[in-house]
Amino acid sequence: MELTSQERAHFQHVFHYPTDAQIQLLTPDQFPRFIYYLYERDGLYTPIYVDGPGDGGVDLELRARTGESPSLQGVVQCKRYLRRKVRPRDLVDFIEAARKSEVDRRYYFTTRGYTPAARRDARLNSIIPFDAPAIRDWIHDIERREKRGTQTVADLPHRDQVPIPIICVANHKGGVSKTTITGNLAAALATPEQGVLVIDMDPQGHLSRWLTDQTDHFAADVSVHAILSKHYPIHGLVRKTLEPGVWLLPSSRELVDLPAGYDPYMLERQLTHALAALPLADPPIGYILIDTPPSLNILTRAAVIAANCLLVPLQLDSLSYDGLIDFLTFLAGVEAAHDRKQPVHLLGGVATLVEARLALSQKFVGDIPNVALKHSRMENASLKPETFWVAGIRRRADFPKAIQERMSVLRRGRSSDAAKDIMQLAKEVSRRVPNTVRRSN
Repeated sequence: MELTSQERAHFQHVFHYPTDAQIQLLTPDQFPRFIYYLYERDGLYTPIYVDGPGDGGVDLELRARTGESPSLQGVVQCKRYLRRKVRPRDLVDFIEAARKSEVDRRYYFTTRGYTPAARRDARLNSIIPFDAPAIRDWIHDIERREKRGTQTVADLPHRDQVPIPIICVANHKGGVSKTTITGNLAAALATPEQGVLVIDMDPQGHLSRWLTDQTDHFAADVSVHAILSKHYPIHGLVRKTLEPGVWLLPSSRELVDLPAGYDPYMLERQLTHALAALPLADPPIGYILIDTPPSLNILTRAAVIAANCLLVPLQLDSLSYDGLIDFLTFLAGVEAAHDRKQPVHLLGGVATLVEARLALSQKFVGDIPNVALKHSRMENASLKPETFWVAGIRRRADFPKAIQERMSVLRRGRSSDAAKDIMQLAKEVSRRVPNTVRRSN
């Protein structure tokens, strides 16, 4: 495919001024050529969804050109979701460009918005539907990658540079006990010989106030905000908590404003660099736990990139299906955008607020893993349906009472059901952490 000088000038204008109007000005004939223009600039890093013609015209067109059955490995045509027919020649040029990338990926393409069914199918297969806003976001990601050579954004440290487990506790949904699990798990993993550092990435700051005697939000300059925005070293901001062996990098209300005034791509990588430079001997740190906000925003992206292990709290209800698929798609997109060569190790799900007497809950115990393991992000995971769940946390009043009293459920009473569930979770987490992310003795 050859682009004319006029096309290049037009596409460059769209690239630098990607408004809705500019994207929509691209005709079906121009759109694949625009994608090819982006391929020439930066390579095809992101999957693109294909709504193919209902008559199989792409296959016929390719067969006519090559004289043989085309090898369309990974190219998907979702005929039943089609809103507008795309002419075969529009896709042929695009597929040829995709093949030139020499990357074993699936390539997808559309010129219009998606039906809800198409979006669900895309999420399940870790596909990013490319409507106009998604194209704009992709263009901006490409621009940020191109700036890496001129800005002080070094390659991400290998996860082995922090030779201890960095466990991100994350999910798309709120109210699934992320903060409760993070604080209590930290207390259970801490020993006199090795402490646990907890990083509060949630602007609400609930974890920070629970574990300390602080009654209000922490100031921005003594919180994780200073790490992300001002490149402060972590060591000087770590503080003791009320829980023995647990240390804290607190949150602040100003995290809500990020990334205003900053490059989001650089912000997302900053925590990773800061953790690679963190001394682990004073205080002695054996685990790092990261509590995340209940949204898939820049703070969750930074936490996922920095972590080497992931724990996903899930309630046993029907809403967890969509939330889990959204989160796995988000995870795959973050890793691809930052060229993470070592994917984060998924330890598994934690069933929270479990009501053992409800038969419906037991149904979801089996259903949720089956949904998760069909997602393309899980293709190389070591988890199976029977090993998906790390532990179950029963609904017990001891959890909110312990938070109100500013202590863990273990310190409140080790004989309680809540404490037993947390100790079982800590035991299983310790067992599942890969040897590749443990400090060598």
